[in-house]
Order: sequence, then structure tokens, then C-alpha cells
Amino acid sequence: MPHVSFVAGVLVPKLGLGTGLVMMSFRACALGRTECCAIVEGYERAFGLDGPATLSDMQNLTSVLGNDGRRKLTITAPGCARITADELSIVAMFAAAQADDTAGRDAHLLWLLAKSPGRQVSALVSRIAGTFGRHGLHIKAPPAVIQTRMPPREALIVQDGGRA
Repeated sequence: MPHVSFVAGVLVPKLGLGTGLVMMSFRACALGRTECCAIVEGYERAFGLDGPATLSDMQNLTSVLGNDGRRKLTITAPGCARITADELSIVAMFAAAQADDTAGRDAHLLWLLAKSPGRQVSALVSRIAGTFGRHGLHIKAPPAVIQTRMPPREALIVQDGGRA
């Protein structure tokens, strides 16, 4: 099993119910486990008549990120309390969309896809985030930690002198 790095000090349950539902359902959709009764019934309870459409939107989003993106995302199992850096970016993307921060949403999408997001993908993220918000499920990202700039390092020079 490959090693998974988690973001230190960040636990999904501490980020609230909306964030927890986003992460559980995103992970389940990415793993192809959307038939799970916890996911289906959870969306029905949380969103009522909007549940099936919102779950379908989440499936479409995971498909786009997984199939159309240019990088492999690191995610964990649906019930895991810890979070990876890619999952944290997913949470921040939805939080930005709920706050109508289109630049923040698209910056996270750019990172996750490793290419410019199209308008359809951006709209899909905003639609999901909006449905969560309309149903009182706020998506909260932890505060970003700004890294200090690393001092420049000297370039490594490799010389091949052949065989002696």
C-alpha cells in the first residue's frame, strides 16, 4: 500500500457537517461507492428533492477530476478523519465557491486539474457548493498557512568525465 501524507492538525469532523459530507461523498464517488446507503440516504436527508441531482453532480465532478485532469489526486477512504493536501484543496475550492470567490475556486481547480478549468467545471463546482449552502451545509476550509520563502540554494552541477 502506498504511503499517504496527511495534513498535520486538520481533522474533517472539526471542519463541520458540510465539509464532512463533501469529503465523505467526494471520496465515495471517486472510489465508485455511490450506491452505499449511507451516501444515498445521507444526500436524501440533507438535500431532500435536490439529493439525487446533487449526488449526480458530485459524481460528474469526481469523474472530471479523475479522468480529465492531468495529475493524480491523493484521497483516502470515505470515513477517514484525516485529510490529504489534495482533499484540503477540494474543501478550499468548495468553500471559495460558497463565498462567491470565483478566483479562489478556479485557482484550486487549476491546481487539482493541472490545467485551466473550463466554464462548465467551474459552474459544476459552484452548483454543488450552492446546493450545500441553500440547505444550511456550510463548507469550511481551515485557515491557510503561508510558508516563508525558502532561501535560494546553489545549483547542483554534474559533470561526467567518462570512465578511467
